[in-house]
Amino acid sequence: MRIKKCPSTKRLVRALELLCSGIVFSEYKKRPLGLILLLVMILMGFEVGTKKPLCISSKIVNKIDRVSLEDASSESILTETLYSCSNYKIPRFSTYFYENLGAIDARLHKIERAASLLGLMGRVDIEINETTTGQLKLKNNKIAVSADRLEDPELEKLFVTVLLLQNMKFESAQFAGFLAGWLTGHAATDSAVEEIWYDSFESLNTLEQFNFRESVFAELRKYPDFPHKSLLENIQTLLGQETNSVLHFKSVFNQRLQNLGAASTSPVADLIFENKSDSDFDSASLLTLAKSYKAKRVVFEEKGSSYVLPFMTKMDSSLKAQLTTPLRVLLVDTNTKLNFDSYLKNTERLIVFKTKAADSQLKFSGLFVSNDVKKNELAFLNANKGFDVIQFHIPTFKYTKAQMGPVKDYFGLLKKAKSFAVKKMLGWESEVWSIEAQAFKPVAVYDVIQYYRIN
Repeated sequence: MRIKKCPSTKRLVRALELLCSGIVFSEYKKRPLGLILLLVMILMGFEVGTKKPLCISSKIVNKIDRVSLEDASSESILTETLYSCSNYKIPRFSTYFYENLGAIDARLHKIERAASLLGLMGRVDIEINETTTGQLKLKNNKIAVSADRLEDPELEKLFVTVLLLQNMKFESAQFAGFLAGWLTGHAATDSAVEEIWYDSFESLNTLEQFNFRESVFAELRKYPDFPHKSLLENIQTLLGQETNSVLHFKSVFNQRLQNLGAASTSPVADLIFENKSDSDFDSASLLTLAKSYKAKRVVFEEKGSSYVLPFMTKMDSSLKAQLTTPLRVLLVDTNTKLNFDSYLKNTERLIVFKTKAADSQLKFSGLFVSNDVKKNELAFLNANKGFDVIQFHIPTFKYTKAQMGPVKDYFGLLKKAKSFAVKKMLGWESEVWSIEAQAFKPVAVYDVIQYYRIN
């Protein structure tokens, strides 16, 4: 949007000032051109008086505010406003909007083109802020943009994102942003799944791309609810049609997901992390590690659902039932009762952490840095020495199930681990302190509890 100066307006205002002061009127008898000038001024004044107020023809943008300094030497803020024509409001005259109305309307029509294809309606306010640079943000359906970013493609993407959020239900803001980027042709590959989507789309020929877009538009108009937190799950919902174009794209897309390990059909995981506590677990750090170490297959479980990281691909129930792992990490509350029955057939080692009163996150990096599994687990225990923890060997637990099964509060039991009765029950001869794990290692005939730490 190119901003123009307005010298003609200043000349018109000066001429009208002269007219009002009587200078032109008193002089026109002496100068023949004076009468002509007077008539021109009257006609121009009539035109200005009868011309419809400045307004934008957009059906979506409610108003545009322009925030600027009154002059270069002043810190006083000047706000000028331009309304939608449908508002029937007459704002104070603005030289800026008078000179730039055509460019503003053209820019808005270009931005709203993607919205019109989907039938998206809504109300958006825009603030052009000339007191700052590099600004483009959204707050409460109002887009604030600095003058230097008016031509930025991100403005179109943000605009369509607002309309999608107003017209549809999204559990994932990332998915709304992804859709807006694709619909406006301004992709931002913030994840591998998005990269795979765009690469798959680019592999189609022109006709296939057109037909696929039409199918997606139809699906968006029909299905305005995307209830998943996972980007990939929402994409699968979007690809719900059985049209030839969608089926062809899904085939390409899913194959590329498989090739890059973004989707899992394997029933074996290198690590399963399960949150059985009442608190929400921030999985961001675990996702980041899973992205960096894609050779490891990591599964995150919470509230009965299982997700393959790093793309939060939800596992179906049949695959989840087959899932096995050499290492499962469990986060529990103080009152969580441990029941090992569900782990007897699918888990080799089980590390149980108890949540702390202070909000603190587990550090998982130790599990990824080495190919030596045992070394990784010791580093993991060490990195989280502020937590109470117990590491169980589940195959051994099977042999002592009758003896150990009745125990529900292992943390409470191990607080009394120094007593002879407890040691006898657990079959311990003694225990040693492991510097590597920063935990006790029991010495026993049956290695049910491999390490423990009660702070």
